Amino acid sequence: MNKPVCSEMLQFCRAICCRQGGVMLSPEEIDSGAFESEVFCLKCKELCEKDIECFHRITQVKRNPDGTCVYLGADMKCTIYDTKPQICSLFHCRPGAEIFGAEKDREQSRLEASGRELIRLSGGIVFAPNPMVKLKSILNDKRLNKNVFLINDLGFCKDSAKAIDTIFKNVGEETLMNIFKLFDGSRTIDQVISESARILEKKNNEELAVSIKKLTAAWEYFNLIVPVLSCTG
Repeated sequence: MNKPVCSEMLQFCRAICCRQGGVMLSPEEIDSGAFESEVFCLKCKELCEKDIECFHRITQVKRNPDGTCVYLGADMKCTIYDTKPQICSLFHCRPGAEIFGAEKDREQSRLEASGRELIRLSGGIVFAPNPMVKLKSILNDKRLNKNVFLINDLGFCKDSAKAIDTIFKNVGEETLMNIFKLFDGSRTIDQVISESARILEKKNNEELAVSIKKLTAAWEYFNLIVPVLSCTG
């Protein structure tokens, strides 16, 4: 389906993408100082002024008291459209319920690990295995181009299968399991990426880092791993 033209959708969506907040800025955009910004805590769901390093904190475009973006004009159009943040350029809506914030395809959208997810996974985060959720095995479905994870949730006493689009081509199940085992509570994300490069016999570069972070985001979403650090203090 073609990407809708914003000007044609305004009469239906009333710029919902600019009225629900959470326009996250990339590190480069933060450093540029080009945007009015504020620090928001994803855990507490409120603004955060604490001077601490916390992976729950994000820097986003400043919002009005009603939650709308400060750059949203009275005519429901962006006042900085030509220089808007990258995450705004990547956003798209589709005709129908999705433009009104429906949760259709919510899980798939999360697992695509958008800019918000990848930026949140900073190099200093440490993950440990969730003792209540076990990864029993990994299967590569080449026909559907999916990595399938067989998971046992001790809290519900049942197995389930979760799938994501294949991230590493021609990488076996055992290799992926070895990467998963790196999340043992002793390594930061940066260290996991470095060790993964050795396991995969690949160069440790930005492309590899993004791929590992996508796996991390999926495994965290499936509750297979949990962050060791917390937003305290």
